[in-house]
Amino acid sequence: MRTTRLALSIAASLALVAGLAGTNAMAADTVASDVVAADSVTTAVTTTQPAKNTGSSAPVNADDASGNFFFTTANGIAPTWFSSGITISGISPGSALSNSPLTRVRVAIPIVAKLGTANFAAGGFKIQNTKTREFVNCQTPVIDTRAKVIDCVLKDGTNAKLFAITSIASTKQTLGYYDSTNYRGMKLQVADQAIADMLNDELSVNLFSPSVTFALAQLTVTSAR
Repeated sequence: MRTTRLALSIAASLALVAGLAGTNAMAADTVASDVVAADSVTTAVTTTQPAKNTGSSAPVNADDASGNFFFTTANGIAPTWFSSGITISGISPGSALSNSPLTRVRVAIPIVAKLGTANFAAGGFKIQNTKTREFVNCQTPVIDTRAKVIDCVLKDGTNAKLFAITSIASTKQTLGYYDSTNYRGMKLQVADQAIADMLNDELSVNLFSPSVTFALAQLTVTSAR
């Protein structure tokens, strides 16, 4: 009988410890979630928030590549967006940096693969309304220089051609053991009115229009021949 009571006492103690551990874990998760949410606001222009998939969305038959896709917001865009609570942050390994005082934001995303004229990037960037916490992700973007579109994976996992490349000022190609192509003076706009309406609705603003050049971009891609 004494052995049975001892066993029951030990079991009850273990159950209590497990319950406390579970409660502490839930509390830690809540705190961590709050910290991430707060950080995404207080450092909304630059963050290392990981994407759901920080790799590229390149198909298996794509070629390995390296390089970078950069874009810098056009004159007046960053202050206008920021005054309405809209910021851009990087999704790791992408990054976003702003100058001070805030007049522009520069986003950099690494290129990891290519297939024809489609260039696949890792990470991405996030457009967020810091007042409402609403956001739109552009994860693992594909920059297609022939179709002149930027295709993104959204936060729900679906794909959308969010942005259009309306023009490319110059293209320089260097051929050798490695082929390198540099595209300069790429003008970026919201793809069309339907996408502008979606962005405005998702972010609770009235800022986005397909008729406005919101950024100038540069793309450099290098791959083995």
